[in-house]
Amino acid sequence: MVSRRKIVQMCGEAGTTITGTLKGRLTGMDFDWQSINASASFAERDYVTNKLSTWMPILEPLRDTPLSILEIGSMEGRSALFFASYLRKAVITCVDPFHKREKRFDRNLKRYADRVTKIRDFSLPALIRLRQAGAEFDLVYIDGCHERESVMMDSV
Repeated sequence: MVSRRKIVQMCGEAGTTITGTLKGRLTGMDFDWQSINASASFAERDYVTNKLSTWMPILEPLRDTPLSILEIGSMEGRSALFFASYLRKAVITCVDPFHKREKRFDRNLKRYADRVTKIRDFSLPALIRLRQAGAEFDLVYIDGCHERESVMMDSV
C-alpha cells in the first residue's frame, strides 16, 4: 500500500497539467486513455483528463490491487470510466441522483458493468445506507455537490 507521505510527495511532483512524458503515458503500453475516453459518449465538459497527471502516478502501484472505490458524484461516468479502466481489479460504487444522465452513464460503463454498482440517490441517504450495511472503501472520490457544507458531509 502507498503511504500517505508518499502520496503527498507524488502529488507534489506530478503537477496538475499533462506535460511531456506523462502525456505519453496516457497512451502507453497497456493503457490508452484517449481511446477509452473517445469511445464513450459525453455531453458534459471533461474535468477528468487534466487530473490524470496527478492521479496516475499515485494510483500506479495499485493498478493490479483489488480495491473498493466509492465515487460520490458520477454524472456521465467519466471518472468512473478512468478508475475502472486504469485500476483493473477495482470495484466501484457510484452514487449520484443521475437525473437525465443515467442512460449515458450506463452506456459509458457498460464494458465494466460487472465491477460497477450504481446507487441512484443523493449522497447523504446513500452514505447512511452504505454505513448501515457495513460497506468499507479503500479509496473515496468526492465530486458531488460542490458546496462547502455538502463536501464536508460527504467526507465525514
